[in-house]
Amino acid sequence: MNHWSPPQSPIRIEYPDDFWQQFQLDPARIETFGRLYGRGENNTVRLANKGSGEEAPIGIYFLRNRGEIFLTESNINQFESCGASVALVVAGAKAGFFVRNSDGSLQSVRSYEEFQIPRLRQKRSKAALAAAIVLVAAVPLVALPYFHASTNTGLSVNERGDLLTISWKAGSTGELKISEGGLQTVITVVPDQSSLKYIRRGNGDIKVVLTLKSSAPSWAGLKAGGLF
Repeated sequence: MNHWSPPQSPIRIEYPDDFWQQFQLDPARIETFGRLYGRGENNTVRLANKGSGEEAPIGIYFLRNRGEIFLTESNINQFESCGASVALVVAGAKAGFFVRNSDGSLQSVRSYEEFQIPRLRQKRSKAALAAAIVLVAAVPLVALPYFHASTNTGLSVNERGDLLTISWKAGSTGELKISEGGLQTVITVVPDQSSLKYIRRGNGDIKVVLTLKSSAPSWAGLKAGGLF
């Protein structure tokens, strides 16, 4: 059993030796989001592998192919929405946990302790990515205004410099896909969530696809010079 317990953290985190084998990095995505499972007891959180059958959701994780260990604004929103006790960020072969301090605050700029991990397996998704690109390319231009003006989800994208605000109607679970260049971010949407912030990585086009259980997928996006 391994542990993470820097002096600044009010919570000790324990995890099994084979903990990292359950994760897969997707080279087609900027970030992958998912649940952490385990149980809490006093000031200790014991994480377990997904599918153990005896554990409950206790936290969230964010996997990135590269970059630094920190929580973005959208990560923090997801942390709050899920009621998580702990967040894990993996960037390449580095990782770090994030927990609430005794006063309820969250240190999001950096983890109290970063550590090296075995490099995660790469998900083979080239065929799926190629199919998605073909599907997007096949949408006729005359249909784009319909998707952008969807009244079912209320999806909209507002731009302020490099900061984008993506909004939709709350009330249903679903999935939000943000495509920028050849990279894709997939975020799980919860019923009481209606917006999130996204920081533009470059100057290219951005496409946003929202799929909620209560309605058909809707589409919106930004070209380098403004809305589609």
